[in-house]
Amino acid sequence: MHLSNLFFSRRAPLIISLASILGIAVLAVPMKSQAQSGTPPQDSGQATMAPASPSQPKPVVELPEGDGKTIATEFCQDCHKLTNVTKARKDPDDWHDTVQLMMDRGARLPQDKFDTLVQYLAKNFGPQTAAPAAGPTPAAAPSS
Repeated sequence: MHLSNLFFSRRAPLIISLASILGIAVLAVPMKSQAQSGTPPQDSGQATMAPASPSQPKPVVELPEGDGKTIATEFCQDCHKLTNVTKARKDPDDWHDTVQLMMDRGARLPQDKFDTLVQYLAKNFGPQTAAPAAGPTPAAAPSS
């Protein structure tokens, strides 16, 4: 037997195994590229952070009337549920800082609508005062 034939006959199982692995890898590449192309998997079980599409209705939260209502409805909902806005209780400076932070993070709010939105949010979703205690307050009590 020739020396080169002996070398290849001993290596044949290894070469066949490597070729098989390479073949499987080549077959797997189209599936991987399909996943990378943005085609969603059938059921990945993972939540996505995709923006809501027009076909998906947004939860209905009715904001108070005011100059900033349409601004808040149009721009705040791009990233948040409106309940985030309605539950927040901030003073005007905090609302100013919050809206500025959102713009710094990429909110598409036009600069000319900034002040109107901040005023609307501060007016309607500012700090709440404590509920009055039951019964008359000492200042309102009749004098004897």
